[in-house]
Amino acid sequence: MIVRVTDAAAESVAADADVAIVPAAPDAELADTARRLRAAGVSLLLVDVTVHLADSARTAQRRIEKLDRREPADDDTLVFAGTGESLARTVSGWQSLGFDGARLRPGVNAVDLPRIRAAFTPLLPGAPRAGTLREVLGLAPAVNRFVAVRGA
Repeated sequence: MIVRVTDAAAESVAADADVAIVPAAPDAELADTARRLRAAGVSLLLVDVTVHLADSARTAQRRIEKLDRREPADDDTLVFAGTGESLARTVSGWQSLGFDGARLRPGVNAVDLPRIRAAFTPLLPGAPRAGTLREVLGLAPAVNRFVAVRGA
């Protein structure tokens, strides 16, 4: 089960989850959240962030401003504006706080998705992993609560 942790109620549900997704926040807040979720037994922790990539942070920020003039974004997490290299450093910093990685939401699919792929593909070791999402994330098979227990 995957739970997006936005408040104390979701955090208590996350104790039974395989994956917790936490909206990006200041480092001290993220570190506290990571400690609590790890103590609760969550296997995989991801930071949630909307990403606008460009050749410079200034260019990415100008693109966001232009988009906001057309229709203001209603993001429920941090909006990252910068280069692929600076995003990689940011994600690495989140890993040092206790997170396993990040869920990167492209600000504009047609523009940002190829840039995210170009920025992160060289950082991934070996060939892309195949299999189910649980296998790719390194999670054990899910327990099916609807399967009858043998011998019962």
